[in-house]
Amino acid sequence: MEDFVLNQWDTININYTIPMDLTFKTVYFKFGDNKTFVKKIKCNRQSVTTNGYTLLSDGGISIQFTKNDLEHPGIFLGQFDILYNNGNKITYPPLKYLSVKIRETL
Repeated sequence: MEDFVLNQWDTININYTIPMDLTFKTVYFKFGDNKTFVKKIKCNRQSVTTNGYTLLSDGGISIQFTKNDLEHPGIFLGQFDILYNNGNKITYPPLKYLSVKIRETL
């Protein structure tokens, strides 16, 4: 089962919650096939007006996909890079990948 199911060429914001305090951290979502392309998207805090809003201190982030991010249909591996102010980096999930499915648009 895919963690994200998106349509090719869409522009969409997806809210996600990482179970940690993300205050003062920079978060990127990376996905791709690790051969021909990898997309890296800087995440933002969730919008207060969003249903199910989660504070940044509770791990609430928003991935803002653009049509250029979703140009390749298929199933891809994804992971979050979480960067600390001191330069340290961790990934989420730490020991596996998320699945991203991009459905082809006719």
